[in-house]
Amino acid sequence: MLSENEVERLKEQGKKFFIACNQDWMAYDFDAEIGRDLSFIEAQSNLLEKIKIFLETSKDNNLTKKQINELDLKPMAEEEVKELQEKDKERFFDKKNIERVKEHILKHKVIFVCGNTGSGKTSTCFKLLEMFKPIKTCYIYDHPMPELVEPYGFKILYGFEELEYMSKICLYIDEPQLVLPTIDRRNNDKMQKLMSLCRQRDITLIFSTSNTRYINKAIESYIDGWFIKDINFEQVKQGSYIKQIIKRNAVIDPVGFSMAPNKVLYSNINNKSLEGKYNISETNYYSEDLSKAYGLD
Repeated sequence: MLSENEVERLKEQGKKFFIACNQDWMAYDFDAEIGRDLSFIEAQSNLLEKIKIFLETSKDNNLTKKQINELDLKPMAEEEVKELQEKDKERFFDKKNIERVKEHILKHKVIFVCGNTGSGKTSTCFKLLEMFKPIKTCYIYDHPMPELVEPYGFKILYGFEELEYMSKICLYIDEPQLVLPTIDRRNNDKMQKLMSLCRQRDITLIFSTSNTRYINKAIESYIDGWFIKDINFEQVKQGSYIKQIIKRNAVIDPVGFSMAPNKVLYSNINNKSLEGKYNISETNYYSEDLSKAYGLD
């Protein structure tokens, strides 16, 4: 049985392994992959094999299988551990930074980003896309100006029929109620079918919307992660999950709820302890042109 100190040592060794391969270690779930019921040597060997398999299947990996197999988990010198921890501190140990919960976000299959027009929904969605880029090919549905997004590694999905032949991708859809019209007033069948199909194909969906009133209980049941920007509480549907989240996190009166553009209220359906307000920075390349292209945010 591993001690907590031994688990931390394995994590540090694993991070160094990723860095040696020029890969982002934050895309890897060390807590889930480290075998705590093994001896240290067994757990080290087991973790090494799991990381190698992960890297072999990563689309961003530039090493050959032979090169990966030649690498090994090596103990870290004390100064190396301190240096790695200092680099991580800003994005990982800051409890108010959204990067701290990145490993949890990457497990989501359906994400909803909600907020008023101009609240920063688009910049938040691009930040989320960047998180998924190391592990999934990222698509944007029918972006009106492909020349703006393609240079940053994003692909355009022009029709949902293309999803028939896809798996393990991340797809961003702005204002889904406009591209997936409601079949009847009580039930958005097309949207539910899309979410069900994507869950089966390991496709992550990121939706952004300024109108939350079409989100019914059936749709809510598919959503793993909520990202709430500045929004008018009184215009949110009564009894909705969004309203419940805001009530739980309002300082005094939920009617006065507001969020700055660089803030987001995050709720994880599977881990309520992570719910709260976080800082969220824009990607290095983000500009208002990416938002104005839609003419909505």
